[in-house]
Amino acid sequence: MSKDRVPIIDGYFTEEDGQARLLGGRCGTCGAFFFPKQYSFCRNPGCGAPDLDALAEGAVVGTASLRRRAELLSLRPDLDVRNLRGNVDTRLRRLAEGQFDAIVLAQAGLDRLGRSDEGSPLDPSRFVPAPGQGCLLLEARDADETAFAATNLTDHAATTALYIERTIVRGLDATCHTPIGVHAVQEDERSASVTAFVGLPDGSHWIRDERRGDDRSVGPHVAERLLAAGAAELLAAAELAATPR
Repeated sequence: MSKDRVPIIDGYFTEEDGQARLLGGRCGTCGAFFFPKQYSFCRNPGCGAPDLDALAEGAVVGTASLRRRAELLSLRPDLDVRNLRGNVDTRLRRLAEGQFDAIVLAQAGLDRLGRSDEGSPLDPSRFVPAPGQGCLLLEARDADETAFAATNLTDHAATTALYIERTIVRGLDATCHTPIGVHAVQEDERSASVTAFVGLPDGSHWIRDERRGDDRSVGPHVAERLLAAGAAELLAAAELAATPR
């Protein structure tokens, strides 16, 4: 993308995988939320639990995400949350083999594979998605004429939600490796609702906030409230715990 011959649009990726700060000389143009943002609860039929709340004490739940681990244990500290790697098919196979009582997957992954009926969506206001999850981002050279053309592809409600979520990430100086969830929804032309979560991977300490307000100020306001409640210390502890020794 840094070469003159490279086209204006370098590519697209989910904003969840993007950086909190774009590299110099580049700008991001937000596309629509093409995929669902929420997670899905997939259970082994043998466990007898229709949902997360109904799982037995000590049930084994699989996830590959520190954020999902933190959220699971904040809701159900009695669960045995274990690491689960591999693609969606591999994870569902391990579930069917009885290695887990339940697993948590991105709903979008199930939808793309035509396996939506194998999971039940989790309420994003309760089980908070990653900042920018489900949002496609087009990346272009700053001030390039095609960057302006790309605005025709922009979903403005998605742009507003992404702006709010990234504002909170920046305000907390968080990264894609820290256990933070943010879910913003534009409710009308000037207001939005936000749910945010920060926690330790072991579920021992966590902070949650829900606010509704002007879409230009609610993000910084939520970030300030989280910091005042100790979010910076929690994220620093989470980063330390995740660092290989």
